[in-house]
Amino acid sequence: MPSSDNFNLTVLPPNSQTIHSSICNGEMISVLDTTINTQGSYTFVTQTAAGCDSLIVVEVEVLPEYFVDVDAEICDGESLVLANGAIVENSGDYTFILQSAAGCDSTVTIHLIVHELQDTVSVSDTFCEGENIVLNDGTVVTISGEYIENITDENGCQAVIQHDVTVYPVASIQLYDTLCFGSSLILPNGAVIDSSGSFTLNYTGMSGCDSVVFYNVYERPLISSDVNVSICFGDNYQLPDGTSTSEPGNFTFVYLAENGCDSLVTIS
Repeated sequence: MPSSDNFNLTVLPPNSQTIHSSICNGEMISVLDTTINTQGSYTFVTQTAAGCDSLIVVEVEVLPEYFVDVDAEICDGESLVLANGAIVENSGDYTFILQSAAGCDSTVTIHLIVHELQDTVSVSDTFCEGENIVLNDGTVVTISGEYIENITDENGCQAVIQHDVTVYPVASIQLYDTLCFGSSLILPNGAVIDSSGSFTLNYTGMSGCDSVVFYNVYERPLISSDVNVSICFGDNYQLPDGTSTSEPGNFTFVYLAENGCDSLVTIS
């Protein structure tokens, strides 16, 4: 009788795997003696321990290299601490390497500008007594003197302003004048005065401030005197003006008194 053999045939399943790998720009990886340094999908065929083909797919991602530019400004006398720990205090471009979150190099360039401090600025301020000025820092100035004010300029740096303050006084002047009875005087403002009194005038001085002038006017009284004269009939009386008369009557003469005003003398 013929003999028979039984065989058990096992078909092994295909073996495949996908590997994802990320590298930085300029780096490389080695897969089965193959060097890879560019982004892409790479397929490799190898044999398993059972002698079957094994498919390996390598997905390579090349991470980008970052270049970052940063503008920075400081004032003269200050310094800037860079991310790499370097301390700089002069204008210029400073480049250093940092690692990104993915672990790759990033090139950072700091463009630094150092602003010079401004010279002290002197300012002359003038105003009238009773007025004031308010500095930028809120200081209220009411009297003459030198005041130092620290401000921040347009670059954010400290600047100094020296205020030389002059306060002009408001002048108060007393003037005295006299006038004769019946006469008048004209004040500088055009007012006509014909009696005693105190009159106030306001002026603006050369400094631009108000000046007050008090005009005190005294009116001199009229000086008059009466002289009674008797003569005998047929006689003549010589009057002060050199004429003579023998007729009765009142004769009035005007004289200049010692105070400069008219004085009346009436002879009866």
